[in-house]
Amino acid sequence: MSTLLQDQVWAAAGAGLLDPAPAVRAALASLCGAGAHLERLAPVAPEREADLEAAFEEVASRRGRLDGVFVGTTVPGLGSSLPECDLQRWETAVTVPLRACFRITRAALGAFLAERTGGRIVHLAHLQDTAEMTTLPLVQGLRTLVRSTAREYGRRGICCNLVVAGGRETRAAEAAAAAAVFLASGDASFVTGETIHAADGDLPP
Repeated sequence: MSTLLQDQVWAAAGAGLLDPAPAVRAALASLCGAGAHLERLAPVAPEREADLEAAFEEVASRRGRLDGVFVGTTVPGLGSSLPECDLQRWETAVTVPLRACFRITRAALGAFLAERTGGRIVHLAHLQDTAEMTTLPLVQGLRTLVRSTAREYGRRGICCNLVVAGGRETRAAEAAAAAAVFLASGDASFVTGETIHAADGDLPP
């Protein structure tokens, strides 16, 4: 039985966790019925990297191994045009999630390299606002992170991919979860560095 860890990122320090869509969580949980144990990481602020690494190590030690990590990021819309958007709101929507994803990816790599058995990292970005001024920098940043990780660690059996869901439709969330489940499975062992889009008729950037 494989162990898959579901993680989330902080919107901003002290702001609490932003959950992926309920449909995504439900679909990921269905993995438990397919020979996999899905465990949710206790809330840890990504900027506290030592605590984050310790949380990964604790799960791997208790379960015997860690096979995959889902990193869920929900990006809220800014609700205003660029001239009306202040820097703090921009950083909350773009910079903070990207920085957290980088730290979580680094912690996951440390756990996989310690086990020497490879692993899967699947980023799920749920975009509530598909306006390019907010989503394009974040999606492009995640693509770069995913491709760099895949290129550097692919030979060690570590796959890293990105699923982007746009809009508020349940079908888009379910499609994103299905893609994430596939990317975490053995059938996707040769898929890495890729971006898969799931949108309700409005293609994210």
